Amino acid sequence: MDSRIPESVQHVLNDYVSLCQQHLPETLEGLYVHGSVALGAYQEGSSDIDFMAMVNRSLGDAEMQAITLIHQEVKQKQKIELDGSYLLAKEAGRNWNDVSECIYVNGGKAKRSKHEMNPVTWWMMKNKGIRVIGPDISSFHIEVQNSDLTSIVLRNMNIYWAGRINTLRKYKRIAVFLPNQLIRQEMLWSVPGVLRAFYTLQEQAVTSKAEVCTYALDHVPERWHPLIHEVISMREGEGTGFYKSKKQKIEDVLQLMVYIIAYCNETYKE
Repeated sequence: MDSRIPESVQHVLNDYVSLCQQHLPETLEGLYVHGSVALGAYQEGSSDIDFMAMVNRSLGDAEMQAITLIHQEVKQKQKIELDGSYLLAKEAGRNWNDVSECIYVNGGKAKRSKHEMNPVTWWMMKNKGIRVIGPDISSFHIEVQNSDLTSIVLRNMNIYWAGRINTLRKYKRIAVFLPNQLIRQEMLWSVPGVLRAFYTLQEQAVTSKAEVCTYALDHVPERWHPLIHEVISMREGEGTGFYKSKKQKIEDVLQLMVYIIAYCNETYKE
């Protein structure tokens, strides 16, 4: 298996392929990993394994049940989640409007969704994806236009991340009552998340959450550096103590997100 895949992940993927052969015989044509593994940012014990499975036939309800069983067995044995989609091989590289409804697994739950069929996923697959089994990724027709990548990231920014701002405003009003762990989780999710979108728009590329935090120190005003340093330190299992107040932590995350979204809309919105 490709040496870029950590040994512990290789064991998980070997078990997964064996289970697919057992429960879905002669169905899996190719298996590819992207996400943190492909970006060299996999963290043992906290990262999931993001995958794309290419299949040779349409999958019905019986196959969905088999896929649920496969993922349950992997999680039970390996204590890790595999998140990804099962797509007809001939539809590789296509976006929402041009693919059949496929099976998507997240958190061990299988459902029908085109969630991953977007330019960000295909950029990752084409530029960073790692083959586990099946044809080389280069054999698939995957083309990602910069305009498509920009459009999907801006859309996500103005729907999902703007929605998180409303949540943070509610949190700020009751900050003193919130557990430290909840605030920590919000910082670790929202700060790298919005900075990752910022990076993609700036560089027309996708990178890890760790990398975007370092990148941001050279590309956003110093006003936000203490917050970013705090998040970097938290990701490394430490705490720098830049903040004394829960309310101020939430306020700074909120204001960073407002700034980044406004900047990106002004700079990149058509």
